[in-house]
Amino acid sequence: MTIKKERGDQAETLAARHLERRGMKIIARNHRDRSGELDIIALEGKTLCVIEVRSRWEPSAYLPEQGLGPGKIKRLYKTTARLLQKHRLSHLPVRMDLMVIDWAAGNPEIRFYPASISAGGQSG
Repeated sequence: MTIKKERGDQAETLAARHLERRGMKIIARNHRDRSGELDIIALEGKTLCVIEVRSRWEPSAYLPEQGLGPGKIKRLYKTTARLLQKHRLSHLPVRMDLMVIDWAAGNPEIRFYPASISAGGQSG
């Protein structure tokens, strides 16, 4: 396993724990199909939440929040649509969230942005 993959897994584990502490129920992690990957799928009440997890380990001029471009957002929506269709979940409201795990200052800083990803290609 590469260091990048190990760090990504560590960030997603920390993110999932944070979401559970907020009362969300984790349904799946790293859901993949031919359209792409969904990092975390959770339920908050009756709302299906798709959480994209971004992380960084080194200081940078750019925040991890800035790395979520229109192409990635399009893939997230397409993969989510396929998930809803395949599992007959289209009746549920869906929310697209962004979570950042930032280790650049040493200890992880968690930043959570509910409903921050929109189909128009904007996040944050």
